[in-house]
Formats: sequence, structure tokens, C-alpha cells
Amino acid sequence: MTTRIKILIGILVVGIILIGAFWIWNEYFRPVPISGTPSLPKIPIVTITTDKTEYEQGDRISVIITNKTEDNIFYSSFPFILYKYENDKWEIFLYPWREELMEPQVEDFENLMIEVLPETKANTSKEFSGLINTKWMSLGRYKIEFKYTFDSDEEENDTIFSNEFTIK
Repeated sequence: MTTRIKILIGILVVGIILIGAFWIWNEYFRPVPISGTPSLPKIPIVTITTDKTEYEQGDRISVIITNKTEDNIFYSSFPFILYKYENDKWEIFLYPWREELMEPQVEDFENLMIEVLPETKANTSKEFSGLINTKWMSLGRYKIEFKYTFDSDEEENDTIFSNEFTIK
């Protein structure tokens, strides 16, 4: 074999290696195309919070529902479900809901659907002051589930959870 042929074979081998490396680089390290606007962290548009994160047994818990949308939200007369963290999972806590335990009084819950107006209107949030009396609750971690809808003719179709709180 002449020197020329050896050089041509060397160039051919190096060329094949470079083409293969270029193909692998483009296949595995290609930039991901961005379509539309960049995605930002999702900000809750409807929130439910409690007035504190720690309570003593016998305290009353106030629940605040805030609507940051441009639409009204609706929820049934009593859309709350209480959960307790037990045995490494969240379980429904069977709270003895009774009229004498709730403040404000029952007339606030007479309608089938209650409306919370959006942030752009005067009433952006609704506070249920002293809604839950903790004297019926055992010590531990809790949270509240809230179901709502954007259409008063529909059943609840969105579910959110409150912050966790502790009964000490």
C-alpha cells in the first residue's frame, strides 16, 4: 500500500468518526424547541387558608377562601371536608358538623350555591369566622378540602386543599 492510500484511508476513517460524533451530538444534545410563551410556575387562582397554622384544643378555626380569577366561583352550602394525617396518609376526619358548632350562623348556608366574587370586584374573599371548633378534634395534623365551580348550574368540579394546621 502506498502512502497516498494510507492517508486517504486515514482521512476516510477520521471523517466517518467525525460524522458519527456530529450525529450523536445533535441527537442527544439538541435544544428543545420552545413553542409559545415560556411556562411559569402555576399560581393558585382560588385558595383556601386557615387563619393560623397551630391551634389549641377548643380554639375556633377561621377559613378564608380567596378568588384571584376574573370569574365568580360558586360552591355548595357546605363544601368543606376535613382531613387528618394518620398512619402515614391523609384520611377523612369525621367531624360532627352541627349547626350550633358553626359561626356565622346557619343563615349564611341556606342557599344551595354561595358566590365568591373575583378579585376585580369589591368582594375578593370570604371568611368563615370560627367555622371549626377544635374541641371535637384530636391532637395532630389537619387540612381542609374545598370544592367549587365556575358555573352555578354545575356540581363542584375543582378541588383544592388548605394549608396544613396542627392541633396541640
